[in-house]
Amino acid sequence: MKKIILGLVVILTVGMATAQEQKTYGFAKNDVVLGGSLRGHRFNRNDKVYNFGIYFYPSIAYFIKDNFAVGTNLSMGYSKSEAKNINENDNMKHLSEHISKTNTYGARIFGRYYFWELGKRFKVYNQLSLGYHKQTLKYESKSETVFKNTKINPRNSDLQEQKRYEKIYDTSMGLGVNFFISQNFILTAYLGQLIGYSYTKYENDYILHKENNESYKDYKNRDTSKKDFNFKLNSHNLSFGIAYKF
Repeated sequence: MKKIILGLVVILTVGMATAQEQKTYGFAKNDVVLGGSLRGHRFNRNDKVYNFGIYFYPSIAYFIKDNFAVGTNLSMGYSKSEAKNINENDNMKHLSEHISKTNTYGARIFGRYYFWELGKRFKVYNQLSLGYHKQTLKYESKSETVFKNTKINPRNSDLQEQKRYEKIYDTSMGLGVNFFISQNFILTAYLGQLIGYSYTKYENDYILHKENNESYKDYKNRDTSKKDFNFKLNSHNLSFGIAYKF
């Protein structure tokens, strides 16, 4: 009886080890991957400069052949930056503050190719994509000057507020890596926009000027545009996420 039990234990152990060895991690034709990633940054410097941003990218990819996928992702984001400055001498004190807030949403289509394996679970890929994004930016600039040695107009203040829309069309290439926690669950990291080209169109909704309690609004749409070719290698373009392979 003991020999039978021992034999069953040996068979089960060898079977589990063999099954473990036969597990494969990777992507094959007709696989579907559903995922999402986050990108963010936060920066402070001496309470005078503050930057914050967070972005979310849900995505879906379909493998038309082994290791090659096409897909799409959405993007939603918010960012805020502030800068404060104080200059003071014996005659005056000048304070200035600049605040900008940006809301972003858009969509992107991509092609992705896995070209390198680091062990069984790490898969490295490059990705080429086309995207469209729309941003709403609200900018506010405040300044105030206080004169210390005069009673005539001792205070001078100025406020400028601007709301602007941006439409961005771009193409870019990036690098990413996947780590298989299991055969289906995947951790992702992507460094986007290593090389890219973008066309941005700006449209002003309004510009508000206010000086010493007198104000006016400029509603003229002043359309401008710019083109950029860039190479970026910084942490602001790095996103992390999780995905599931069906």
